[in-house]
Amino acid sequence: MAPAAGPRRRYLPSAVAPTLRRALFTAVRFLRHHFRLLILVFFLLLSATYSVYSKAFLTDYLPIIIAFFYGLFRFLRHIILAAFNVSELGLRALGLSIKAFSFLKRRANRRTGLAVQSYRNGDVYEGELRQGMLHGSGVYYYSRGGMYEGEWINSKFDGHGVETWADGSKYKGQFKEGLSHGFGVYQDHAGVLYAGEWVNGQSHGYGMQTYEDGSRFVGQYKCGLKHGSGHFQFRNGGAHAGEYFAGKMHGFGVYRFSNGQLYEGAWREGNRKGLGVCSSAYGEPQSGLWDDGESQSGLWDDDFLEISSFAVNHTQVLDAVQAARTAAEKAYNIPRVDDMVNRAVAAAENAANAAAVAGSLAVQTEERDCRVEYDFPMQIV
Repeated sequence: MAPAAGPRRRYLPSAVAPTLRRALFTAVRFLRHHFRLLILVFFLLLSATYSVYSKAFLTDYLPIIIAFFYGLFRFLRHIILAAFNVSELGLRALGLSIKAFSFLKRRANRRTGLAVQSYRNGDVYEGELRQGMLHGSGVYYYSRGGMYEGEWINSKFDGHGVETWADGSKYKGQFKEGLSHGFGVYQDHAGVLYAGEWVNGQSHGYGMQTYEDGSRFVGQYKCGLKHGSGHFQFRNGGAHAGEYFAGKMHGFGVYRFSNGQLYEGAWREGNRKGLGVCSSAYGEPQSGLWDDGESQSGLWDDDFLEISSFAVNHTQVLDAVQAARTAAEKAYNIPRVDDMVNRAVAAAENAANAAAVAGSLAVQTEERDCRVEYDFPMQIV
């Protein structure tokens, strides 16, 4: 039989143990909450010791400035928490909510498929998205009136489409990176129509322009202005064929007036200026030098024409007349782009119809109450 065990020793906790544990817990909590402050104080003491041997402003005052702003930040933080009765846990929950909202917003910005997007300026897009960008077919409504229906690439008009403005102006044709580019037709609210080539949003190349009074120009354009060869048929029956520069008759050309007169010669900034001949069925032709539309010479002479104290040879005048006729012939034989324009307009109308269908489907599949509101509208050029 095993001997009976003796009485066990009991170690009763003294009154010092709980006090020590509480002190250690308080010290650890203080270190956890004020660790950065203690490091900063240590840094201040170290810099103060170092500044005894150095007169550098940075080492003397920068730690003090950092300590001041750090203390101000913590003071304001405690004031805000106390004023709004927000606990530390509530503040962290608020931060998590903000992060969650930002994540959902970024996720919405990367949507793909059909969607309806509203912008804070009132613009609305209905159509296809790819990775949150307007891409495919869709309709964009301007808050101030007007719309675009057509193809998109990376949130820009690109491909074929139809753009309408609030004043009634309309463009049908090709786009590239948000601008009319290629072949297309533009008609403004006054009735002026241009059909032809476009580059970076401006008429550039070959085209035809019809004005509200019925006048028509067919020829070359550069940066939105008549430039090169072309012929202009005026409403009153007059016509000009020849060279243009910066939107005006400039160079050599032939002008037939409504009264039957015919001028063949040089032009400068829209006026007859230089050598030329003006003839009619009722009188002798006037030839020689012209300035601002007025003849500076008399009639033909046998050998020379006396003009303002100097003479002009017949050969020089005839050369100017021949150059004007050559320029007029070139103006009437410029390439026509009607077929390319018609094809571009037909493709633009088809793209607009496809965009309208995509927009209608987007409205049907999108819950309007769940639209994402964006800070900035799409940039239009």
